[in-house]
Amino acid sequence: MKIKSKKGFYFYIELVLAMLLVTVIWTQFPVSQQSYLDLAEQENLKYLGYTSLRALDLTEILPKFINHTNFASSNFTNIDIYMKNILPTTVLAVPEYILNETTCYNASGSMGRCGINTTFSDTTTVIYTFSNITDPISIKLYLKHTFGGHS
Repeated sequence: MKIKSKKGFYFYIELVLAMLLVTVIWTQFPVSQQSYLDLAEQENLKYLGYTSLRALDLTEILPKFINHTNFASSNFTNIDIYMKNILPTTVLAVPEYILNETTCYNASGSMGRCGINTTFSDTTTVIYTFSNITDPISIKLYLKHTFGGHS
């Protein structure tokens, strides 16, 4: 009477476990590069943001609502309304108004720290600077597609 070896059975079990381990490790790796479409979309957002801010500057909307002598009393809410009207509805825009690179105001006119800490990888930042009489004023615009882009 000959007894069959179970060596082949354990070989297949080890093979299946090794394949499961490799699959789990492979699926847990983070994505390390962005696609060409993502990068192109971010460049399109940068261009859109810059041209929108430039249009507001050239049509004298920015100088009209930004007080050159008392920056804190500027009408940031009206600039925000114009900005939302000029940008497509699928683009979320969060502006910061910066004087002397240290003093920042948000769209409602509240003074705060410069830089939004909740930016994501798909958020594009545009900085537009125009000069007034004494100090340059910058608008830092955070842009993001509300539906993930690729429109």
